[in-house]
Amino acid sequence: MDDTALLRRRLSELAERAYNSGIYTYSGFLSLAEQDVLQQCRRQLPPCGISLFGGADGCERLMLRCGSEELCGYDEPYPIACLEVVLPPKSDIRLGHRDYLGALLALGLEREQLGDIIVLERGAVLFCREAMADFICRELTSVGRANVSCRLCATPPPEAVRQTERFRVNVSQARLDTVIAHLYHLSRGDAAELLAARKVFVDGLQVEDGARRLKEGELVSLRGLGRFIYRGEVGESRKGRLLVEVEKYV
Repeated sequence: MDDTALLRRRLSELAERAYNSGIYTYSGFLSLAEQDVLQQCRRQLPPCGISLFGGADGCERLMLRCGSEELCGYDEPYPIACLEVVLPPKSDIRLGHRDYLGALLALGLEREQLGDIIVLERGAVLFCREAMADFICRELTSVGRANVSCRLCATPPPEAVRQTERFRVNVSQARLDTVIAHLYHLSRGDAAELLAARKVFVDGLQVEDGARRLKEGELVSLRGLGRFIYRGEVGESRKGRLLVEVEKYV
């Protein structure tokens, strides 16, 4: 059985357990490719109430929750903890996402136990499974060549919440490839290569059709480039071209 089939089975088991037992069940943090698998099999899952969250608005890696207040009779928060990793005050070492991820995996953690890692100037903010928070705070004492301290945050700090900026894009049509090309200053050929390389996701579903018309409210994720929310048509330019508005994560 390949990885995709195993993931489908695991997702199905989580949904069935929630539906049959009336309890909330949770996956690990899902990558974009894994979210695509979820969206493909979502209609085959029992109606248990499915939602996704990564710990803060704008997170890319998301945890699946099966269950709802209607089904279970109570509400329950996601078992996600937010941790802040801090460099010493006088340290001039600059660390990247790969440094933090490597240090965490070196502790024996699985990637699914870790959500987004947001690199800041003086450290990082990361999301993890709640059960692993104390372990990480205790064991994560160095990243790369830098000594670090790690502490639990009651709520995500403002810098951990992805900010957005609104743009108006002048396009001929509200096609996926056209909006991507204009928003990220790419040629249509470059946008087509991203789609062919399976690096474009719309609401968690991998998409290869560049001619697909975007719908208001859809979240478009481009692996390695960023994400934006399509907000719809807002008018026409003086030359009769279409003006669309997007909300881009910065």
